[in-house]
Amino acid sequence: ETSAPTSDYEFQSEVFELGEELVAQLNHAARKYRTTAFSMILATWAFVLHRLTGQKQIFVDTTFNRRPPKSKNLIGFFVNNFPFMADFESCRDVTSLLQELTAQRKELKVLQQYSISEIFHELTNDKDASVAGRATVGVNFIGWSNSLHIPFHTVDCSFHKRLDNSMALDLLLEVEPTPVGLSRICYRTGFSVEYIRMLTGAFVEALRSFTSEGEHNLAKISIASQAYLAELQQIYDERQDELQPVKESMNEYFVRAAHACPDRVALVYDDKSVSYRELLETCTRNAHLLRSNFNRNFGKPLPVGERIGIYTTNKLQAIIWALSILRAGGTYVN
Repeated sequence: ETSAPTSDYEFQSEVFELGEELVAQLNHAARKYRTTAFSMILATWAFVLHRLTGQKQIFVDTTFNRRPPKSKNLIGFFVNNFPFMADFESCRDVTSLLQELTAQRKELKVLQQYSISEIFHELTNDKDASVAGRATVGVNFIGWSNSLHIPFHTVDCSFHKRLDNSMALDLLLEVEPTPVGLSRICYRTGFSVEYIRMLTGAFVEALRSFTSEGEHNLAKISIASQAYLAELQQIYDERQDELQPVKESMNEYFVRAAHACPDRVALVYDDKSVSYRELLETCTRNAHLLRSNFNRNFGKPLPVGERIGIYTTNKLQAIIWALSILRAGGTYVN
């Protein structure tokens, strides 16, 4: 049982077209992968959300269970919807992602005509494990919490409530089966128009990659068009011209500060304090150690800007080693 919504379901929308060429490419790819255009779109949408949020598991709620026509223009959680889960830790390419989503679709299909009470009955029935399959009921977005966990015998179900107790979704993608692929992204007012248009472009670009011949490793698929990348590069170049030249590096600034006030406290962590003199001496020793070990292991001097990782839960040591790497001429990666 979930709490009643405390906010409305109003939304804005961005309408766009896939275009006849991309729709034809989509249908061809669906036949090639022995799946449906729906699954291709679902996989692409989940991939874009994964890439933009950084989440490894993406749950996409769908209208697979025949949403009533009167609710078509609402963004919300409805009991006749089912979510699909895309796991990007196990799915590394388009083929494996489509296979996983297609398998989920087959498992959920048997629940298509069920009411929510009938679904609960089937999920808790040990004799009907095949009905529940591996479905997970829920929607997973950043900022969602207070999930109500229901441990059924055959499946784990979590109905996720938003922090404001509203059951409204933030994003909804609709693609109509028309020759030009008339589409729209419906969104809550918390998103800017610019962000949604970027999201639209990312979806279209990813769909082109998903349906094209050639490279289908998910890690290598771009969600930005060449035109968009060129635009970003132009903005970057213009802003570079506005930047003031750096007079001294962070390492130079640190050394100057240490020489100017050697006995002042530089770092405090728990009950331990370190003066600038101690910090500089420690970082200098560490820098020498880094350069020596690199030369010994790789047979060449440490290149300027070489990326060196820091892996520690001790915040004091993290700062010390960050400065040590800079002293050695490298770049720290945390």
